[in-house]
Amino acid sequence: MTEPDEDMLDMGRKYNVPILVTEKTTSNFMAEIIRWLNVQLAPCISIHGVLVDVYGEGVLIMGESGIGKSEAALELIKRGHRLVSDDVVEISKVSDVELVGTAPDITRHFIELRGIGIIDVKTLFGVESVKNTQSIDLVIKLEEWSRDKEYDRLGLKEEYTEILGNKVVCHSLPIRPGRNLAVIVESAAVNHRQKRWDIMRHRNCITVYRRTWQKRRRTKKMSYCFGIDIGGTTVKCGLFTTEGVLLEKWEIKTRTEENGKAILPDVAETILKKMEEKGIEKTEVTGVGVGVPGPVVKEREVQVAVNLHWGYTMLADDLEKLLDQIPVKVGNDANVAALGEMWKGGGEGTKNLIMATLGTGVGGGIIVDGKIVTGAHGAGGEIGHACVEPEETESCNCGNKGCLEQMASATGIVRIGKKIMAENTAETKLHLDNFSAKTIFDAYKEGDSVAKQIVDKFAEYLGTALAIFTCVVDPEVIVIGGGVSKAGQPLIDAVAGYYKEHAFISCKGTPIVLAKLDNDAGIYGAAKLVVA
Repeated sequence: MTEPDEDMLDMGRKYNVPILVTEKTTSNFMAEIIRWLNVQLAPCISIHGVLVDVYGEGVLIMGESGIGKSEAALELIKRGHRLVSDDVVEISKVSDVELVGTAPDITRHFIELRGIGIIDVKTLFGVESVKNTQSIDLVIKLEEWSRDKEYDRLGLKEEYTEILGNKVVCHSLPIRPGRNLAVIVESAAVNHRQKRWDIMRHRNCITVYRRTWQKRRRTKKMSYCFGIDIGGTTVKCGLFTTEGVLLEKWEIKTRTEENGKAILPDVAETILKKMEEKGIEKTEVTGVGVGVPGPVVKEREVQVAVNLHWGYTMLADDLEKLLDQIPVKVGNDANVAALGEMWKGGGEGTKNLIMATLGTGVGGGIIVDGKIVTGAHGAGGEIGHACVEPEETESCNCGNKGCLEQMASATGIVRIGKKIMAENTAETKLHLDNFSAKTIFDAYKEGDSVAKQIVDKFAEYLGTALAIFTCVVDPEVIVIGGGVSKAGQPLIDAVAGYYKEHAFISCKGTPIVLAKLDNDAGIYGAAKLVVA
């Protein structure tokens, strides 16, 4: 402790000002003064009620006179809890989140019991049964039970009461003969404490997670990639980690007017906006993968994309310029979907896969050793245009006749169905005014004989074609996707029968499974293009 200077003492005597000395440091002393002043100068009110300390929780019991507040407090004291104040509780708002209650000097440590009078709790039950101050954590309002009032029975929603502007959790307890109020108050206090601890534990976990995440980002940059699936109507976009975790997906409109010149600028803009929104730096982006509806060469060049009104396009080069040289790789949309199913879908865990996408047309993708088979002209995996019916007289969209797309697509199965129905007189649930792949498979599942003929013919074409492809590729799995695959396992079972009949002996056991990624297969596969 430093003694004051003599000059300071002289000034104190001259102006009659006391000089105080303390052993505390200045910062500790000022902090203590501020704390003391906050308590002494805090807003204060007096409330009719009883304040008790139950398992460390300050419980303020309120209610009309004579309803049993003091009796409940006495029972709690007998059970080992502590009295703070009876009848009148002086409450101070010491902070924006804390209320502190105490007893007036005249009633401190006393309880009034009607019929007995005033008892000295400290003398009767010991010094450990009383407490001078206590924060108020919970309010319990006692009220006469009413048959017409609904009381909370689930506790799913917290009710609050306001004291000096602070919100405090409040429970209303109906009073009826035979209810043990002390036990109920104890349970309420323990339950409140448990909820508070759960919230604190949750917040602590979040804090630890955030700190760990921030530390990880400081020590090791996260790696991201984008998967872009360009369709004729919309562009599907996905933000991924390089481990294959989809963080966010969204769509933008495909602007095909003026030969689709706005498509790539729109794609670049949405990617850059997402990077800015997420705080992702350019150095954290491994690359951008793009799937397009057309043949692709060298993962960079699009030969033609009719639906987008594109001719020959150096897509990767053009998009890299718009993205400030973030690496870009390109793939045919069907091939890319197959890559996505291999990575995180029906073929997860494999490296060799054939995928058939049965929609309005038939798309395909072949993956060998984890890489897309594109071929010399970008036509690798175009299984939909393999000839499976040489006697077909109608032309496919590609100009050839008898393509798998004509037989195994959603429109193809309808063509088959109409031919069979025209030649068949058997009773059927099928009607030409409501004729689709879905209605055919629905009738098939119900045992309709005509639907069975249609599905068998469809399955024969597809199963036989897949058997031929497996002789060349020898995949680990065959994945069936697209709208027609919504028929589910009955479709797989029908196709598998014909596949096993025609497949090479070494390939007969190759499983045929349903795709899992649905419409997200394209963005997953596009992202995989840029992930090693």
